[in-house]
Amino acid sequence: MGLFTQSVEVTLSAAGQPLRVTWGGHAWRVCARPVRWYRRTAWWEESARAQRGLGAGLVDEEIWRLQLRLGERDAPRTVHVSHQPQTGRWRLINLPEATAGVPQGERRSA
Repeated sequence: MGLFTQSVEVTLSAAGQPLRVTWGGHAWRVCARPVRWYRRTAWWEESARAQRGLGAGLVDEEIWRLQLRLGERDAPRTVHVSHQPQTGRWRLINLPEATAGVPQGERRSA
């Protein structure tokens, strides 16, 4: 399977935790406590030189594991999203459970 990544919109609580994800034209509600961690990125492959003052966030990528539900009776779906604080960009990413149950036609690369 190839890389799966897609832009999504994420609505945050006042505390900065995801509440809702807009993906595929639908608003998915976060139905369980989100889990956040950081993973090391291959910064040397993405940028030849960092801009002065932009050290924080270049090496580590913020990842969230979210349980999403379209409606109250729908089964929850586990997805992973990455957040780039410098740009505010959110991406749905390919991690172990991220593409389980997603029809092949909905899997796209950025």
